[in-house]
Amino acid sequence: MTRLRNAKNRVCRTLLAWQRRPTPEQYATTDDMERMAKVLIRHRSEGYETTLRQLHKISDMSQPKALTVIAQLENSGIIAIDHNIGDAFESVVIVDADAQSRLDAVITQGQTKGGKVAA
Repeated sequence: MTRLRNAKNRVCRTLLAWQRRPTPEQYATTDDMERMAKVLIRHRSEGYETTLRQLHKISDMSQPKALTVIAQLENSGIIAIDHNIGDAFESVVIVDADAQSRLDAVITQGQTKGGKVAA
């Protein structure tokens, strides 16, 4: 009985340690944010509304990475998201005139640092 409990405790500790370890997709680089900004600007200029479901398709990123990047853009106040309670993936990314100027600033900042990202 003690062996079983010890084995169970080891498995639980291992799982908890694994969950706490950050994965590379939990963090977005500035290059990813710049690339997403360019994609959002282009998509808006073409007259399309961008939903969270479309992000990975239009940005050529994996879905977890695209959602991480968009969350960081939202948390930093660069863009806004109109959340859809019924279907979270149908939430709309809002790129208004203010957001457009903030996205342009992100792109300009990336270019002044020497970043070369093609969208």
